[in-house]
Amino acid sequence: MDSIDSVLDAAGVRTRIPVIGRVRAGSADEQALRETWETGRGLIGWLGSVDHKEIGKRYLVTAFLSIGLVLTIVFGLVFMGIQGHEWATRPFHFSSSPYSSLYFVITGF
Repeated sequence: MDSIDSVLDAAGVRTRIPVIGRVRAGSADEQALRETWETGRGLIGWLGSVDHKEIGKRYLVTAFLSIGLVLTIVFGLVFMGIQGHEWATRPFHFSSSPYSSLYFVITGF
């Protein structure tokens, strides 16, 4: 299969244009195209795919994972702030109240 063809335009200038068409079934060119452009199996095949739909799915997965990571960090910082505020405003001791005993048993702090 010749992928580039040349033609003469109206001014007599030779112009190269790509040949667009079908490849004969079972030919070596068809096999080479399939090996190049088909999505492979498994995670490695999905990550190496050049199909625009698969690339879009990878973007969506990355976006959701990134949003989840950011939310996890934000909520962790908020809860640490709440816990720090509780520790600063109340005198917790292991035996001072049932709440502090339970809090120590659950969190270890």
